[in-house]
Amino acid sequence: MNECRYMVIVHPLSRRLSAGRAMTLIAVTWVVAVFVAVPNLIYADVYTWHFDDGSERTVCFIDWPHKQIDLASVSFILCT
Repeated sequence: MNECRYMVIVHPLSRRLSAGRAMTLIAVTWVVAVFVAVPNLIYADVYTWHFDDGSERTVCFIDWPHKQIDLASVSFILCT
């Protein structure tokens, strides 16, 4: 989508994207999105805490590996 807007603004009279090129850009966008989402799929976990008053709280968060916590969390934050 951004490349289409770039082409329209910078080169308004030039030819638009071909169908093949548009499909390639869409596929690359999906592959990158899946690649960025994989750490959430791997390391996300759901925890439930039960309190003395009978209430409970369920929380979903990313539980990074302990040895790689700094590298993994910084890399994920920078990529997203």
